[in-house]
Amino acid sequence: MRFVAGSHTDWAAHEDHYHPDNMLSRSQEISVKVSEEDAVDVELKAGEISLHHGRMFHASHPNRTEDRRIGLAFRYITPSMRQINLEGATAMLARGADNYGHFELIDPPTSLFAPEDIARLKKIFTAENLIYYQDAAYEKEPEPCFILRTNELLFP
Repeated sequence: MRFVAGSHTDWAAHEDHYHPDNMLSRSQEISVKVSEEDAVDVELKAGEISLHHGRMFHASHPNRTEDRRIGLAFRYITPSMRQINLEGATAMLARGADNYGHFELIDPPTSLFAPEDIARLKKIFTAENLIYYQDAAYEKEPEPCFILRTNELLFP
């Protein structure tokens, strides 16, 4: 992984660079010129993770292995926050109590790949995709996919 220290303090505009071989939902890249001198390499071994602020400029070198690279993002917010772009937004309470009701609270999965859990996620992700793909410009409409709270992990 490569990071630019302090870059999380500002919001950077993004551009879509859709490519069918890219698993990122919109293949977004920041629209900011980053000096290579400002980037710091943090070498991760297979199975290691990076915990960083979502706005931190981050990237990775090309994957030169025979296996795919998988990214997963968890986003934690306080119950007082709310989603303004999606009516009926869902969240899972990690701990404590929700005294605000800004989200439709969903239960954790019942088991690994349970059909009822998959059906629930498809419904949620279909609604969220309307927001994530809003104003996206593609030469060809991307294949339907389901975004797990982020545009970094997809599964058919």
